[in-house]
Amino acid sequence: MAETDVILTADQRVRVFISSAPEELAAERAAAQRAIRRLHLVPVWYESEARPHPPRSMYRAYLEQSQVFVGIYWQRYGWVAPGMEISGLEDEYRLAAGKPMLLYFKGVPPRTRSRG
Repeated sequence: MAETDVILTADQRVRVFISSAPEELAAERAAAQRAIRRLHLVPVWYESEARPHPPRSMYRAYLEQSQVFVGIYWQRYGWVAPGMEISGLEDEYRLAAGKPMLLYFKGVPPRTRSRG
């Protein structure tokens, strides 16, 4: 067994990190949180509580402590902080490499043509 392997005892539940732009897809994020709870897993997302630490260290810690990654994306790329070359959303995705992932991309509905 590698040093990075985690063995959960019976009283610990799998943590599922939810990555999404906070300004959009609130209904989809809420549905994901409900589904995760119904499976008796623990949803974890960056906006879930007050942040006494810098944003990057917070989501990195949440990711390190999560076993599964769920990305819920639509139109926003996220914000690129000073000193960063990528957004926090992209950073979360990259840091989650190697974890089981479920990615949801909301599509844009096709345009309807008026007939006349």
